[in-house]
Amino acid sequence: MLNPGFSAEAEEAYGSRYVVPPALREAIVGANAEYDTGVERRTQRAFGDELWGRLRELGVHDLPWGDLRVLDACCGTGFLSYHLLARARPRSLTMLDVSADEVRAAQQLVGPGADTVVGDLAATDELGQFDVVMGNSFLHHFPAVPDVLASIFRLTRPGGTFIGLHEPTPAALPWESGDPRQVASFFLSRRRYMNGTRHSGPGPVRDGTTDVWIFEPDDVRRLLEDAGFTGVRVLPRYLVRPFLMAALGLHLSERRPRLTRIESLLLRAAVRVDSLLRRVLPAGAFGGVAFVTRRP
Repeated sequence: MLNPGFSAEAEEAYGSRYVVPPALREAIVGANAEYDTGVERRTQRAFGDELWGRLRELGVHDLPWGDLRVLDACCGTGFLSYHLLARARPRSLTMLDVSADEVRAAQQLVGPGADTVVGDLAATDELGQFDVVMGNSFLHHFPAVPDVLASIFRLTRPGGTFIGLHEPTPAALPWESGDPRQVASFFLSRRRYMNGTRHSGPGPVRDGTTDVWIFEPDDVRRLLEDAGFTGVRVLPRYLVRPFLMAALGLHLSERRPRLTRIESLLLRAAVRVDSLLRRVLPAGAFGGVAFVTRRP
């Protein structure tokens, strides 16, 4: 479905297809190309441990990285590549993003350990094929999800692996608010909550919107299988963790560039609790999903 930055009329017209009309595609790609979040600050060990814990839960933490060509799809400011290189040395690592500013920040963070490419993942075929294509929180930025998955399929060698480490679900909205009233409202009446958060101003979308989609867990599986991938595993995640980060104001910024020791411990505890809750709660209760799949 479309995120609440889009109107209810837009969601009804094309939300279930995960494809927006051509007129909106150009504006979204342009907004993504101009995106600039500045310096990557999530470099502390706690963030790396969380990422590797997710890879372990997906069953791909012990890949033979030294033999693999890896693509960091939509690398942003280098978060994923930085923590990957802290623990593994792929045969080659390429970081790609449509924003030149983001790629520049990623290159400064990672240094000579990776090649960089500025380009649109949905329209990139000249890079060859990779043993692993992986990304963190990126599919929901694309105006046509089936198109970008088709591109990723082409970029993944036969037998290769595609890993997504976070994509938002509808429950991301209340959990990331840090407000228990919003959480209660969502679970008491999801439809009313979603309608109440949707864009209602002029035009189908708020200006500058780059978060295009929120995914139902079953839709992630369907989209990947429709693209030709097999052996899809979808892992629910994000419940206590995003709520805690928002409620305690733990998001990093120029004014607070690092977590304190106590805050790092709280982050680790929240991640652990989420892992335990995943065993007993339905996927729809969580604010995100990770996934792993393969090209046959």
